[in-house]
Amino acid sequence: MATQMFEGRGHAAVYQKYRFAPGKGLQQTILTYLQEKRANPAELVVDVGCGSGQGTRFLAEHFKKVVGTDISEAQIQEARDAPSMPNVSYLVCPAEELPFEDASVDLLTSFTAAHWFDIEKFMREANRVVKPGGCVVISTYTVDMSLRYGNCSEKLTKVFRESWDLLLKYSHNRIKLVLEDYKDIFEALPFPDKKRITDIFDKIPMTVAGVVGYLESVSPYQAFKKNDPEAAKSLLQETEKRMLEVMGVSSRETPVEFWALVSKMLHLSFTLLLALVLGDSLGAAFPPDALKKSFSLSKYQFPVPHELKAVQKMKEQFEDIMLLSDRKCNTRLFHRKWNTAELSVADRVMLVEAELELTTTMLELPAIPAFAETRQRPLTFLTQVREDLRGWMATEAPSHQPSGKLRHWLQKLQTAKKTPDPDAALRLKTAVMLTLASKLKRDDGVRGPRASNPASDSTRRVSVRDKLLVKEVAELEANLPCTCKVNFPDPNKLHYFQLTVIPDEGYYQGGKFQFEIEVPDAYNMVPPKVKCLTRIWHPNITETGEICLSLLREHSIDGTGWAPTRTLKDVVWGLNSLFTDLLNFDDPLNIEAAEHHLRDKEDFRNKVEDYIKRYAR
Repeated sequence: MATQMFEGRGHAAVYQKYRFAPGKGLQQTILTYLQEKRANPAELVVDVGCGSGQGTRFLAEHFKKVVGTDISEAQIQEARDAPSMPNVSYLVCPAEELPFEDASVDLLTSFTAAHWFDIEKFMREANRVVKPGGCVVISTYTVDMSLRYGNCSEKLTKVFRESWDLLLKYSHNRIKLVLEDYKDIFEALPFPDKKRITDIFDKIPMTVAGVVGYLESVSPYQAFKKNDPEAAKSLLQETEKRMLEVMGVSSRETPVEFWALVSKMLHLSFTLLLALVLGDSLGAAFPPDALKKSFSLSKYQFPVPHELKAVQKMKEQFEDIMLLSDRKCNTRLFHRKWNTAELSVADRVMLVEAELELTTTMLELPAIPAFAETRQRPLTFLTQVREDLRGWMATEAPSHQPSGKLRHWLQKLQTAKKTPDPDAALRLKTAVMLTLASKLKRDDGVRGPRASNPASDSTRRVSVRDKLLVKEVAELEANLPCTCKVNFPDPNKLHYFQLTVIPDEGYYQGGKFQFEIEVPDAYNMVPPKVKCLTRIWHPNITETGEICLSLLREHSIDGTGWAPTRTLKDVVWGLNSLFTDLLNFDDPLNIEAAEHHLRDKEDFRNKVEDYIKRYAR
């Protein structure tokens, strides 16, 4: 059963007042992921461990029906008392016993709560209630938090972290899951297609009072308060006093920026073959009644974790192999305009059997020794599943004929399987193995049909940098701000590209600003090198193109500089924000521009517009 830590009405009230909804970065990541994977329209969304409903209310803005659940009656009452949209409701129940039908939930979420669950039981429950093609999103804010205010951000963050470190001494042992960025929870997700992201920085607008209230809302503080009420109260008072002194202000309502790092993981069962076979089909692509009727199928309702890990390992190795190739992948074969839920039970079993037949056929194709060894266990497992499905059909529906919709689909799979062309077979194998999000780029010198010197091919390899860039460029292009465009002068050299930012608000609205981005060999241990090619009057960009952006700092003691967890997407979003959120007159690189703004804001605006007319059209 879940650990119960937020039961009291007093604590629940503090939680409601000071806890914040998922930040824009996390929200956008979730919505973009669902869009990329072409998930089914979400009819029912369930937010597990919803607390007082901050995350639940965000979901209600985007989905048809949202239900928040929590084990705490006090938290649920706070959620019900808060203003909500009419499509939101709340239930008191454990995370491990969700009152929903099998395969009925389109999207299952948990925001900064999963570490309190009985993980094994919760994962079984998630696997039970989520529909085929559904998604599970689990996130937490890590302890990597910082505060920003003028030029005293470093000192302010130090005050906050000293108080936070003291509170961590009173934390429950389950907090170690948060300290480890939910790594164990991610590994426990019983789905082969999953993604873990640990580098989303969210800016949360707060006040000094809000920061202190956040500290009061966390479970370690409540444990500290129970152990020593006076000392706990004194800690909050002292923290507030020190923050005000560092900031040089007297009002506890003074705004500050609260930056939090999100660790997030996603699972989506989408209709690529291996993901479908192991994510949808073995647990939910046909109703549980079919599983219960047959002992041979019941074991696939919750596939054995080590079998799933073996399949995931095989997929990852295949992706690495394909990175060294110039082969193209067309996944159109696997695009369906209908859902398996529309089919009868026998049709669904027949569908899964046919897709498994294609999978095993592709896996049996000749392969390099390393991959031949890796594929052996998954191939044995998938072959056994296929035979069990055939046995079910022979026993339960021996004379069944496929529906018209399925018959057309089976013909496509049969035609693909019989292709005599070796190149076409390899392309099909690639389509089976890779996800829709994959974007393969050919690196100069990598072996391919046009290689000029085959004798030296074996000594060539793709660097760590270039392997990272293949995935990061795909992610960047899928998540580009609407005000940005990227251009790769040479598509085979992903380490050099140009960025154009066209701000749609603020001082620089209407200008067109060009940046040059070069990714060094040592990436991602060091940041990209960035230069502004457009002359600009800006406090954080010099007229010769040097840029002051914290995440591009190789060494930073405040935790806001470069880290290997950052990506090109972060760099581009950061550069884009230099014209809006991150425009900083208090810590300038171009001191003359900052002083100009301080002295005469209207004249500063006029000079910015003059520069735009002369240099940024």
